[in-house]
Amino acid sequence: MCLPLMALSGNQPLPAAGSTTTPTTESSDEYFSNVVLLLHMYGTNGSNTFTDLKGKTVTPSGNAQISTAQSKFGGASGYFDGSGDSLSITKADLDISNAGDLTVEGFLYTSSSSNQIIYTTYNLPQGSQQYSAFLLRNDQFQLAGVTGEILMAPVLNQWQHIAVTRQGSTWRLFLEGVLQGSKESSASIAQAGSSFIGGSPGDNNIGNHWLSGYLDEFRITKGIARYTANFTPPTTPFPNN
Repeated sequence: MCLPLMALSGNQPLPAAGSTTTPTTESSDEYFSNVVLLLHMYGTNGSNTFTDLKGKTVTPSGNAQISTAQSKFGGASGYFDGSGDSLSITKADLDISNAGDLTVEGFLYTSSSSNQIIYTTYNLPQGSQQYSAFLLRNDQFQLAGVTGEILMAPVLNQWQHIAVTRQGSTWRLFLEGVLQGSKESSASIAQAGSSFIGGSPGDNNIGNHWLSGYLDEFRITKGIARYTANFTPPTTPFPNN
């Protein structure tokens, strides 16, 4: 699967190291009942606890941790150092293989243009060509595995809202609310085991392309294509209800 565009500048004031962040979200979400994963990335600097508002168990690997060095909202985000860091959720807890309409989105800050996985639903050895992944690849955002490629060069060292939606058989990629392209595919999303955020250990189809940077406000909405045309990216944390 994949990723979106443009530059959002400016961070919220950062709390002192070791502090806990829990900013107040505004408004409500009419599709909240369809949200299957919501990671605000709040917490104490250096913590390896990632809390999903929908109750999923999120397991960190490597040095994946909460960091106050960068944030889009609330003074903290998830940090991935580009070497073996990831978050995983078992298929029993999160399964989007039969999702139908779908939205995967979040805010990304990276200083590297190397190949990097943002989110993937598949983890198989080399030779199997079925996988679905949001990733940065060959210096560009890419939606891979389901529809082929929709590419857009990333902006480094800036927060960017990224989103991929599926509406019927139409897949769309957005960066900063701007449609980057669309593809038609009725193929099912491949998901054999856990979903991974920030990397996928052992997935040799696209390599162990670990994320180098920060993620904030990561959300998956199942059964709803939230964005089908250009839109204004969120200006506050995703609602909790």
